[in-house]
Amino acid sequence: MSSGAEALRSIPEFPAFCNALQHALRVAALVTADADDGTPGVFAMFQAASLLTQISSQVASAKLAEAIAPIRAKQDFWSLLDNSTAMHALISMLGTVWLAFAHLRRHTMLLAVMALLSIAASPVTLALGWPEACKLLGMPTSEASPQRGLLRFTSVLYAGTAGATLLSGGTVGMISAMLVVQLLARIHGTEAFASLFT
Repeated sequence: MSSGAEALRSIPEFPAFCNALQHALRVAALVTADADDGTPGVFAMFQAASLLTQISSQVASAKLAEAIAPIRAKQDFWSLLDNSTAMHALISMLGTVWLAFAHLRRHTMLLAVMALLSIAASPVTLALGWPEACKLLGMPTSEASPQRGLLRFTSVLYAGTAGATLLSGGTVGMISAMLVVQLLARIHGTEAFASLFT
């Protein structure tokens, strides 16, 4: 098992391929989800807001503009397929449009909440609003780097969500989590996990 994982890690393009594949598979799962019976509208709302937030972060960081500039200069739109950043944004846009039309077209309230969530989680809104939110919440804020407080707050939310999910899953959830940790330890080695706690 470890020799196979080492062989995969030795391929230089493999991490980028896995990252791109993870996003494409996520959008594919959302597109193929059953809109009528299986997938709740709230789930589709949060997923669409997440995809829109990814697009806005690429726009705010200027990564998307840098990726599209050579394509626009050459007027060769087929080269879009070779550009991972532009393809990432295109897949996100198509997935968002599909979620809006297939899952949320009959739920106008969820569609409005999706739009509000994507605006609230956009980088520009967070950059302008987070220092003010810190003052209102009574949290300590540093004028030099308020993003550290946001990262700490987000980490606490992630940890709380993971803990609540694990506890609400009961015995099956705990056993599944232990199996995933064991599998990741076999793939990456116990040293990688030990370095997290030192």
